Amino acid sequence: MAIIGGGLALSALLIGGIAVALVNSGGSDPVAGSPTSEVAPAPAVAEEWCETSEEGATRSGQGPGGHTSGADAIFGFDYAYYVERDGVKAASFGAPESGLDAAAIQDGIDNHIPEGTQHCLEVTETAPGEFAVKLSTREGDRPVRTARQIITTTEIDGRHYITTIGDA
Repeated sequence: MAIIGGGLALSALLIGGIAVALVNSGGSDPVAGSPTSEVAPAPAVAEEWCETSEEGATRSGQGPGGHTSGADAIFGFDYAYYVERDGVKAASFGAPESGLDAAAIQDGIDNHIPEGTQHCLEVTETAPGEFAVKLSTREGDRPVRTARQIITTTEIDGRHYITTIGDA
């Protein structure tokens, strides 16, 4: 298992690994235009393909997250990234030593993630502070894309933050 620690390497993995794997795996043509049929609001559409559940050590869904647990920090990062499209907020879920760079994250969002991209997480705690993550994304009518990672977190003053991200 490759664990990336700190600095731009973590940001590059986040932006490069997630965005490139998800954006490029489905072809090189960007999604152009919107469906012409009636479309439900994004949260309702997301619920149709991304059920929110928690069973044992596994949590699934696409909610906003927070800092109350390691899984919550992972959900918070991805919600800020895909839903709010906010690099500063996404970076706030990284521990100081993670080196998450808000500008690099924002650049990745703006240049690699089409607006309206939906995401769904399946996060399983495999050891204290270590999570197996399955991230699925959907852009319009394109097939769902999936990336698998190992993400570690740390607790600082009662709040949880992402420390490393590696390939699963």
